[in-house]
Amino acid sequence: MSFDVEILDHDGVCFTTTNNIYPPCRRGNGLAGFEAMFDEPIEWGYHGSEKWRPAEHPESWTTDRAAEVLYPTRISLEYLRRLYVPGKQHRRMVSAWAEAYGVDDLQVEIDLEPFS
Repeated sequence: MSFDVEILDHDGVCFTTTNNIYPPCRRGNGLAGFEAMFDEPIEWGYHGSEKWRPAEHPESWTTDRAAEVLYPTRISLEYLRRLYVPGKQHRRMVSAWAEAYGVDDLQVEIDLEPFS
């Protein structure tokens, strides 16, 4: 799923430096919380190992690929922009659901990368 970037600025949104379940995970709000996801190093895992950004790591990616944006409530479908699916049959099904729920501008893209 891909949502409009606008949701990052909504009240109550929390950013995590790694998967939220890990004990060393840092959580924050606003710009400081967002920027912390790109810090170097990031403590991650159950034992607080350090993770550094390798040279080939795109700057637009969080240091830990499991960093999360936690939304405080349900996200309205009005902010949903794109859904990634693994095949044509899924695209047809999701497109039908979008139509049934009145989501007009949803892009449904076949892309296996998000599933790997």
